[in-house]
Amino acid sequence: DVLSVITVYSAKLYGKRSHHNEKIIKTNQELFKDR
Repeated sequence: DVLSVITVYSAKLYGKRSHHNEKIIKTNQELFKDR
């Protein structure tokens, strides 16, 4: 689905910054929760 694509893209974009990546994933989940 779209969420998984964004999650993978974010992971590739930020690489090893796992803590920062978790924050992005959480933000994406909040955004897509409304839809």
